Order: sequence, then structure tokens, then C-alpha cells
Amino acid sequence: MASDRFHGIDGKTQTELLTIESCISHTFKNPVLLLEALQFPRSIVGWHGYDDNTGLQVVGSNAISLARAVVEYNYTGLANSRVLNETHNTMWLEDSVSVCGRKIGLLDLIERSGYGGDQNEATAILRLTIKALMGAVYIDGGMEAVVVVLDEYDDHLIRASLGREGGG
Repeated sequence: MASDRFHGIDGKTQTELLTIESCISHTFKNPVLLLEALQFPRSIVGWHGYDDNTGLQVVGSNAISLARAVVEYNYTGLANSRVLNETHNTMWLEDSVSVCGRKIGLLDLIERSGYGGDQNEATAILRLTIKALMGAVYIDGGMEAVVVVLDEYDDHLIRASLGREGGG
């Protein structure tokens, strides 16, 4: 039951968290991780005046890169270090992850937090927040959960990460 999992979190914030969980098809065992991931400056999902999700961004950035390597390994049986280390492929993956963030409604949340007038700033906050969200998913559910979330919102993740489509 949501109210038990979200004990001490106000109703409006619970609604935002439940919406994001539903969109990413991941129910957090520890919903505070999701709440922490949404802490960016001026966030409307406030939590004890906290406005920094940098720690989860670092975890998420690494989890996204690792998810890509896992997908590649599962697909080919090999980890192709050339593909994994190419900068343009990494940037393509970050763009792909940002698309995922738009699809799950994070851009809308960011714009409602006061970033609607500056699309560049909103996109920058989106990139950082989706990384933090993936960090929270990783800590909560492991690498398999990250791969599932990313794959659900980017059906070309495997082919593109291997350089066979899109960014290759």
C-alpha cells in the first residue's frame, strides 16, 4: 500500500512519486531513494529543504554505462571496449537516456518547478535528474532493474549501443 511505503511523505509528493514509479515500471522498495533522485534546485518535490541529487547522479551515470556493457555482453558474449569507450557513443546514450526522462514525465516535473522558460536549463536538469533516477533504481533494484527501465523506454538500446543503429 502506497501510504505505508511513503510514511511521512505528503500526499502531493506521494502522487508525483507514484506517477514516476508507474512510468518506469519499477516500484521502489525504498521510495526515499526516488525522492532523493528528484532533489534538484527549485524542485516542486521538496524534501527537508534538500536540493541536491549529485551522489545519485554519479551512481546513475556509472550504472547507465554499466547497463550498456551488460546489454552488449548479453547480446554478443563479449564486451567490446572500442564501442564502450567511444565518446560519441557515450553522448548518444546520454541523449537516449534523456529521451527516456521525457517519456516518463520528468521534463514536465522540471518545467513545473520553474524551468519552463529556459529549455537549455530544463534539458540540463533533465539529464542530471535521469542519471540520479537511474542511480536510485540501481541502488534499489540492481543492474537488472536499470537495464529493464532503460530498455523499456528505448527499444533500440541494444542495437544502438552496439553501433548497429543510431549512434554507431
